[in-house]
Amino acid sequence: MIKIRLDWPDKTLQFWSGNKFGRLVYKEQVAPKLSTNEVDDVIELIFPAQIIFLNFSFVQGLFSELLPRIGGVSNFKKYIKISSENSNHSDEIQKMIWDKLRIR
Repeated sequence: MIKIRLDWPDKTLQFWSGNKFGRLVYKEQVAPKLSTNEVDDVIELIFPAQIIFLNFSFVQGLFSELLPRIGGVSNFKKYIKISSENSNHSDEIQKMIWDKLRIR
């Protein structure tokens, strides 16, 4: 499993939003920890404890390059695990992402 702790210098942000911001987080924090080939291991994305909301455009940006590498949304649960440093938020953040990407 590849564990990637997402972070941002501004610890006061509870909401992450914006397609550009999502792409930036992917480019700076996720992509460097993945091989250039297709993903063949589970990736756990660990959100900071203070994050309680992700808007649709952020989720789109964050996963825009990752989804094609794992074979689309149908393989999301097979290759991507979502959690939070705050265990009380893990299920909520995961559900938020699943809902926004229409993962069943």
